[in-house]
Amino acid sequence: MNELNIFEELNDILGCNLFKPLSNKEKIRLDIKENEDSYLVYADIPGVEKNRVKIEMENGCLKISVEDKQVKNDKVYLLNERNVMYDNREVCFEDVTDEGVKATFENGVLMVKVNKIKKENKYINIE
Repeated sequence: MNELNIFEELNDILGCNLFKPLSNKEKIRLDIKENEDSYLVYADIPGVEKNRVKIEMENGCLKISVEDKQVKNDKVYLLNERNVMYDNREVCFEDVTDEGVKATFENGVLMVKVNKIKKENKYINIE
């Protein structure tokens, strides 16, 4: 699995959170667990309704995105922290199939199951 984010890499090297992308969007936080036949991807997306979460799987890459919520401009806010927007996240796997991906969303946590390609034994019968 590969994901390139220069800001994360710099923060990891320095052991702190100095470098942030120039964006007002929150990062979708992920946990990825590997099983024998699949990967389980857990994404924390608090405060978001299920119908705003979009998942795509193509060529071994899982993309998670959240549609931005439209805020009515009829009120002026002194502070507006509850209207959180999220950056898209993409994780690519080398040994998965795009078929049979399953997802659930409960209490702000998205769980996506991505199936690995089944490896067949390549034993040769001896006559």
